Formats: sequence, C-alpha cells, structure tokens
Amino acid sequence: MQSDEIYLFVENSIARAKAVNLNYIDISGRLSERVILPQNLYNKNETFYLKAFCFKTHSIRTFRLDGI
Repeated sequence: MQSDEIYLFVENSIARAKAVNLNYIDISGRLSERVILPQNLYNKNETFYLKAFCFKTHSIRTFRLDGI
C-alpha cells in the first residue's frame, strides 16, 4: 500500500472501531506482525503516527505510519 492508502485505511479503521492486521517495521528494521485497534492518528514534525491498542503486547503503542 502507498502512504496515502495506509493513512485512509487507518483513518477508516479508527472511524469504524475495527481491529486490523498489519506488518510493522520498527526503527531497528525488525519486521513484526501485529493485530491492533487503532485509536488516533497524529502528525509530529511532519511524520504521521498511529496510537493503537496492540493485542500482541496488550498495551497502547505508537507506530510510525511509514513503518506500516
């Protein structure tokens, strides 16, 4: 998916309160599969972030959209 498609997909998931499956590459370059419940999208220093409940860690996590 392109970054605009990811943004719209996540935005739609937030509006529908729908859990999603995704592959995420963290800042160290490690790939992991996550099931998350997106809560909030925000922009900080021209980078988009997603705050979501992560079912893998059972906690609220922050994901960079460019890692999805």
